[in-house]
Amino acid sequence: MHNNSCKQKLFIVLTILVICLQCDNVISKNNDLLFNVEAQILYDEDNINLKMILKNEGNSPLIFNEVYLPWRPTPTMIFCVIPLDDKRAPLRELTTIEDPGITLVKLKPGETLDGKILLQERFPEINNFLRKDILIFWNYYIPNVGKEKRIGGWLIIHPKERNKVRP
Repeated sequence: MHNNSCKQKLFIVLTILVICLQCDNVISKNNDLLFNVEAQILYDEDNINLKMILKNEGNSPLIFNEVYLPWRPTPTMIFCVIPLDDKRAPLRELTTIEDPGITLVKLKPGETLDGKILLQERFPEINNFLRKDILIFWNYYIPNVGKEKRIGGWLIIHPKERNKVRP
C-alpha cells in the first residue's frame, strides 16, 4: 500500500511539472510581447515632471490593467531619487495604493501611450535639493506581459538646465 501511495504522489508531481512546462512553453512562444519605456524630464513653471512613454514594440497587442501604466502609482514602477549633495541619501517616496479596478489598456503594435509623474508629489523633499544635481533611477515591468520583462534607466536633473528650459 505504501508503494502505491508513493507512485500516486510521484504521478501527481510529474503531472504538475508537465503542466508547468507546457504553460511556460506557451508563454515563450509569445516572445513578440515586447515593450519599451522612455523617460524624459519636463519642466513646467515650478514643477518637475517625468514624462513616461510606453511603446509596444512587439507584433501582438499588449493588454493589461490600467493601474500598471508607468505613470500611475503602481508597485511595478520603482524609483530611487538621489540628490548629489554631501549625504547622497535617497529621497523618501510618497506612495499610494490604487484599487486595480477592471479597466484594461490595449496597446496595439507600434502604438505609444504617455503620461506624466509630478516629482514634487511623489518626492516632496525634492524642492530642498533643486540647487544640486539630482539622479533619478527607475525600473518598470508589466505583470504577466513578456515574462515580466523589466526595463529601467536613469536621468539627471541639472539646476542650470531647469532654469533655462521651459515648454
